[in-house]
Amino acid sequence: MEKYDVYQWLNSTHRAFESLSSQELHILFAMSQDKWCVRKTAVLSQRLCLAKSTVNYHLRRLEALSNPLTTAIPCTPKIGLARYALYLEPLKPVDELLDTIGSKPFLQSLTASTDSHIVATFAVPTTQASWLFSFLDYLEINGAVRKPTAYLVDDTTPVFPDPKWYSAYLKTWKSGLDGFLEDVTKLEDWVRTRMDYSTVTIPDRLDLEIIQQLELNGRVSSMGIASKIGVTLSCASRRVSQVLEGGLIGRFTIRVLPFSLNQSDLFDTRILLVKNSHKEPLTKKISSHPFILSVCHGITTPLVIIRAQVPWWGRLHYLRLLERLVEAGLARSVKNECIIPSTIRNFTICPKFFMDNEWKTPDCVT
Repeated sequence: MEKYDVYQWLNSTHRAFESLSSQELHILFAMSQDKWCVRKTAVLSQRLCLAKSTVNYHLRRLEALSNPLTTAIPCTPKIGLARYALYLEPLKPVDELLDTIGSKPFLQSLTASTDSHIVATFAVPTTQASWLFSFLDYLEINGAVRKPTAYLVDDTTPVFPDPKWYSAYLKTWKSGLDGFLEDVTKLEDWVRTRMDYSTVTIPDRLDLEIIQQLELNGRVSSMGIASKIGVTLSCASRRVSQVLEGGLIGRFTIRVLPFSLNQSDLFDTRILLVKNSHKEPLTKKISSHPFILSVCHGITTPLVIIRAQVPWWGRLHYLRLLERLVEAGLARSVKNECIIPSTIRNFTICPKFFMDNEWKTPDCVT
């Protein structure tokens, strides 16, 4: 299980955002919309109607500003994993509990909020989810947490702000967000979208090692992957293409933050909707908002989980947006956790737990 220093990245990426040109904003937005734009310059060039040399120039500059520029998000159902979002109320010191949870396999992300709650995401073997619930029972029985909550959720969809909201020339955010408050409740007008999991590719250990490398750096070269996992360049190139074409990678996160950490807050927001059918229309609409970093859905519950970075000047606007969902009768409840950036930890999948073509959980949960 590998992790990277998210806090260091958070501190540096806003400076990168402030230096972006209009063309670079559109390049990053295109990369956030289409995974092929991340790995194939020709696709990105064609989509933006730019010369390859121009795209390559900007990509080199972007990678100098934020390295890695992108990280992959695995399509967990296709690799035999199920994602659970956990919300824990610690009864022991938060740092101690963070270390305990952080040492467990199948962990994807971990952080603490300002009110001392812990938010974690696990991607556990689909047929062995009982391992995770045994671990939660262990924490509760031993007085480490109170009434842990777990939601079965789909993969995170990362969001990069649409360039229409930002003037790269003036380095300012454009007005017009107020109209968003009125429009967000008209969900029936939005077309529902759904990711297709019908074609399932059975991964092997090599696929998972490639996915792990792409989670660390989405634009790592095939040569870089070959040297890391000990295969030939031709094998790495072929298998990377197979991983992408087989849908084992869902999307790529753009590692550039739109706002300064010193002048913004990070929120984990849970919206429990009245209708299950409103999950995807709400996601489609709210994903166009410049404060949103990522969105995921509850699979068995009408839940939308949002990760947002809200500048101080937009805090009232964001909170009002959430209130509107309740007032309009779309949401039963909204819970907002303000995240402590220094506690954020992200982890990659761990191929060592994939043996004999299946995932294995440890015998002991403690």
